[in-house]
Amino acid sequence: MDNPGHDVLLVAHNQPSSNNLMRYVKGLSRWMCRAPDAPVKIGDIDRASAVAYTNHSQITAIPGGNPDAILSYGGSVFMDEMAFHRDQERNFYNAEPVTVQHEGVLRVTTTPFSDSDLAWGIYDDPDGEWEGWGRHHTTIVDAIDDGLVTRKGNPIDLEYLRRGMPDEDEFNAAYMGVPLSSRDSYLGDLIPLARSKYVDGWEGGSLYGGFDVAASGKGDMAALAEVRRLDDRHQGEPTVWAKRGNDFQVMQDKVVDEFNGRGWVRMALDANGIGNETAQRITKRLGTARVDSCMMRPQDKADMMTTMRDLMEHGNLALPDDRDLLLDLKSIKRVVSETGGNIRYDAERNERGHADRAWALALAVRAAGSDSGPGLSPLADGSRMDWGAGFGDRSGF
Repeated sequence: MDNPGHDVLLVAHNQPSSNNLMRYVKGLSRWMCRAPDAPVKIGDIDRASAVAYTNHSQITAIPGGNPDAILSYGGSVFMDEMAFHRDQERNFYNAEPVTVQHEGVLRVTTTPFSDSDLAWGIYDDPDGEWEGWGRHHTTIVDAIDDGLVTRKGNPIDLEYLRRGMPDEDEFNAAYMGVPLSSRDSYLGDLIPLARSKYVDGWEGGSLYGGFDVAASGKGDMAALAEVRRLDDRHQGEPTVWAKRGNDFQVMQDKVVDEFNGRGWVRMALDANGIGNETAQRITKRLGTARVDSCMMRPQDKADMMTTMRDLMEHGNLALPDDRDLLLDLKSIKRVVSETGGNIRYDAERNERGHADRAWALALAVRAAGSDSGPGLSPLADGSRMDWGAGFGDRSGF
């Protein structure tokens, strides 16, 4: 408003966030322009995604789902919640040249997600690669000390916020500006790449399902996931369903309804422990050719996790903007026993469950590994079928 002819582009991580940013901008602009001595007023252009001023400046907000769209603008760029942009690197590097011609400023603000994200690398800058950036850090404690209250003017209950998070690490990420560590996560360092590969509305290939069984009212969640596959390309979709305290019949009906309604070619499901009878009943209803009952033994889990990592490394597994799913995937660790050197893949239980969405997705990827026949089921002699068939001779399958 003090800079005639200067445009500002706000880049949010999705459309609802973009709309919300513009709601803030317009509310503040109307309040400021009502002042008798306001240097400018709101101009003729007042669209849903933009507001213009009588000094020929304009503020526009867009979602970051199409990085190339950023190149159409000029001026300053403000990237909101950059760590949660699907393709934060392309958004960022496309934003830099936008600021040059108009002598604009590039600003990044975000709640941290992972220490492998570009957003955190710019802030933390351990190797001095990002000289010239101003850095600012605000925790929830800082904000409360500086007078942050609720919209009704009530104090912020810090302990209430803490109880609402699954564990201390996620509380620190959400409120204290400390990213989740990818160091001990088996898949965490590859999540940014997998997120950047996701394509909205992709309709190619065939659909597959994965079901992680649970009936606890307080512990693990029953989770149902979907994967779309065309050739080597896999795309995980937002979690179909995740819920605690399910009746077994309700779970079975839900799985069968989703299988038929979504047109899945095949699904893999957890047949371990309490899941065994559920797996048998679902198999009876859908047929053995369309259901793979996975015993979820250590070797089964290892196969699924190494397959997922291999797909992600090669850019062949895209992940959706599903925070719970991404956190579940990040929580899985490869644990080597102190005696015997045995390796297992597991996650700590917390308020969000036991990485249940991640295992449902891994089962869906497993189902996509073979288009016909039992495929993944153990053979009579105890050996396992080659469920990597159909992927060619890619290593790791």
